[in-house]
Amino acid sequence: MIRWAVFVALCATAATAAPERSVSTSRQFVVYGGDIRLRGAICDVAEQTKQNVLTLIAERDEWRVPIIINAELPQANFPEAPATHLQLAQSEAGLKLQLDLVIGADIQAAVVEREVLRALLLEMIFRDAGPLRPGTKYAEPPQWLVEGIVARERTRETAAQLLEPVVTAGKAIPLAVFLQQRPEMLDAVSVELYRAYSAALLDLLLRGNDSHRQLGQFIRDLRQGSIDPVADLAIHFSQLNGMSGIANAWSEQLARIVAGERYQLGAVAETARTLDEMLHVKIGETNYGIDEFARILHERGSRPVLRYLSEQLLLFEPRANPVYREIVIEYQEIATLLARGSTKRVAERLARAKEWRHQLAMRMSRIDDYLNWFEATQQSVRSGIFDDYLKAAATKSDLSGRRRDRISVYLDAVETQLE
Repeated sequence: MIRWAVFVALCATAATAAPERSVSTSRQFVVYGGDIRLRGAICDVAEQTKQNVLTLIAERDEWRVPIIINAELPQANFPEAPATHLQLAQSEAGLKLQLDLVIGADIQAAVVEREVLRALLLEMIFRDAGPLRPGTKYAEPPQWLVEGIVARERTRETAAQLLEPVVTAGKAIPLAVFLQQRPEMLDAVSVELYRAYSAALLDLLLRGNDSHRQLGQFIRDLRQGSIDPVADLAIHFSQLNGMSGIANAWSEQLARIVAGERYQLGAVAETARTLDEMLHVKIGETNYGIDEFARILHERGSRPVLRYLSEQLLLFEPRANPVYREIVIEYQEIATLLARGSTKRVAERLARAKEWRHQLAMRMSRIDDYLNWFEATQQSVRSGIFDDYLKAAATKSDLSGRRRDRISVYLDAVETQLE
């Protein structure tokens, strides 16, 4: 696949002559434009996007309506032309789907992918429909579905990080409100949150046993339109347990995603312990810390041990918590240098890495303390984890103010019996 950086560079060299065309491998996409490399890049993106959708709904490629894509450079005499324009129309030969793209230097891959995805979903919605009457307003694929499919390419941690503050504060958007939102009316931060919600909803819908087929049927039925999108979801996806359970399913899904992110944060301590163990090597009968590299290099057989350490750190880096990966990479490079017998700037790099670990440990400790404080004092519904501690603290505070002379002890005992 041609990288999008190269794709953007090719835009500047696209010819201004009469547009020529390229046809994609499935023959569904017919791309017009002046540069063959640009047309090929768009065909590649379109086919990959379609393959992602087919995998999502577990269906074969049975397209019927071709999608025409016009890739044009910005025109000096028409600077206000929209960057993308998708239209569905009825022609003598049948339905016609046309996507116009203005390829400027600031074009982004995600923008093109979203528009191609919208065109694909429209083709699925109307491929079995009869002729459209002139002026008929056709049903658009829901924005959350488009954004959810695109957002699935992200890591799961990204959505969790965006959702964690609002879910923890009890300010998550109800599903009915979310489905009515229009991302084009939101600011940049709210759009990112909207995409995280979209990914969460799509993930929820795909949790059922027959969910992929249900999603395909849901897309095809969009042609009929809907007044109540929540009811439509409840009808098509049995795992939502109808209207009565859909709100709970939504809340549980958001909590599940955030809980997964908290688990990743908790894994920081495990990563720190594993790294600390790896940085202590055994040569003969003696254990050395990596900071003792001068003594290590004087030991016979130290080079193979250091090479093995470098290899293990290289394998450990993808499994380490993301906040620790740069530190693991730094230690891996240091171990590689020592295995070669080079000590240039090693002491300085080890000191810097040690300081990084110290600062990170302090920061994660503060985060952990804050989360504990928040859970114990700020949440409207407590988890019960701190109940024993709070009860013991209250008892201690109550006893500390009492007199311990014999008469007071006797009166306290009588009071207890009377109660």
